[in-house]
Amino acid sequence: MPRPRNDVRSRPAVGRAAIVLIPEIVIGEFAYVALKGRLESRDPKSEVTELMREIDASSYLRAASMDSAAWEKFLDSAVPELHDRMIYSIASAKGAPAIITPDKELKLSGFPTLW
Repeated sequence: MPRPRNDVRSRPAVGRAAIVLIPEIVIGEFAYVALKGRLESRDPKSEVTELMREIDASSYLRAASMDSAAWEKFLDSAVPELHDRMIYSIASAKGAPAIITPDKELKLSGFPTLW
């Protein structure tokens, strides 16, 4: 299936050294939404499987989990919503330069955001 021109999977991140961290909670939310039938897909399970294969094969995409440094950030965070707090904590602990999100709670966290 052809991808839209702005699909992050269709081109490398800006600069060869750039790495895009994808918190596992985001992957989980995508899988949940897909399996609930909220995507325009005839086979949502294959969409999730394809995403995981592409992340695993990518030179610039990385699944990111909550390590002990992220949990420390989590415990000190004022971000109110669980998923957003986990996203913020991973980005902050890993030293990410920004979070790609339209979410206003994350924008209010003080952490740099794009979108």
